[in-house]
Amino acid sequence: KKVVPNVGHGHFTLILKDETKTSPKALAAMQELKAAIVAGLTQPKTIGWAQPTELPGPQGGFEATVERTIESPRFAPAASRHPRQVVFLVHGIRDFAEWQATLGAEIQRLSPEAIIVPVTYGYFTALQFLYRTSRKRAMRVFVDRYTQARAEHRGAIFHVACHSNGTWVVAHALKDNLSFRIKNLYLCGSVLSRTFPWHKLQGSRITGKIRNDCANQDWPVGVLCSILSWIPLWWDLGSGGVDGFQQRVVTNNQYLQGHHGIALTSTRHEEIAQFLLGMGSEHASRLTKRGPFKSRLLYISAVVVVVGLIGLISTWIPWLALQFPPQWQQPALLSIWTLWVIFLISRLVKL
Repeated sequence: KKVVPNVGHGHFTLILKDETKTSPKALAAMQELKAAIVAGLTQPKTIGWAQPTELPGPQGGFEATVERTIESPRFAPAASRHPRQVVFLVHGIRDFAEWQATLGAEIQRLSPEAIIVPVTYGYFTALQFLYRTSRKRAMRVFVDRYTQARAEHRGAIFHVACHSNGTWVVAHALKDNLSFRIKNLYLCGSVLSRTFPWHKLQGSRITGKIRNDCANQDWPVGVLCSILSWIPLWWDLGSGGVDGFQQRVVTNNQYLQGHHGIALTSTRHEEIAQFLLGMGSEHASRLTKRGPFKSRLLYISAVVVVVGLIGLISTWIPWLALQFPPQWQQPALLSIWTLWVIFLISRLVKL
């Protein structure tokens, strides 16, 4: 045992280098270790790598040999030399995800080599949707599946199709994980805010196209998410699945005639599969206008509810100020009104 100066924990190469200067046995052991490492790197059958056509020579010494061996594309896993298409399918709220099987079958019909990864996190109720912790838990399921697939299929091209709560799951997974990379992204029935920063993800974490299919009678998004977006607890939710996203990097297809899940009916699976695989357009077929009063009613309902809440809170503020001691009532009223006006302005600016 000895103390080697000026080295820290893990600096075993410096320690061994110091030791080999004074010990012939250590020098012999170091040379044997080098030979074993090189042998391990240059015997691919031992560790399941692709068979190289030739091995790197000894030029440049041990360090250069190891570096060339690791970096050489001839020693990469076989899967990385034959990129595959991996498609994740992420379901949403109150959904048993039957569409994953039929859409997955259509994708594999067009591309038999494609790998389908259905992401399921159980039946997700509307009540669970209101809790951010539940949405985060679902997001971690997707993150785990993505990480596993990326490890298993190195060099593959990844695409994602998601619906409803699945759009929140995928969007926030991409936003929070700098190492995530996908190509084409398909959204339908999106519950995200119209101002979600897709432009910050495009080109880095999303290298292909973003397609957003909107339905003209999507009540859960058009009413529920529109109302929730005014409440601070749910500012990350919104009507992106109906009103579309504001960023130009997203292709908003407005409108599909139907309800919250109309985009995932079997008649549309072929064009979704073609888009994901890069065989088709980001523009949807068979689009219609917003529609008659019935479909406009969901927007009117959302506006009425939001305006009603604003009016209710505005009339409640004076009552709240009266709960303070007399000498504090006027300052309290002024402060609460100021905060309320700032809040309303911030929401209007965000919209």
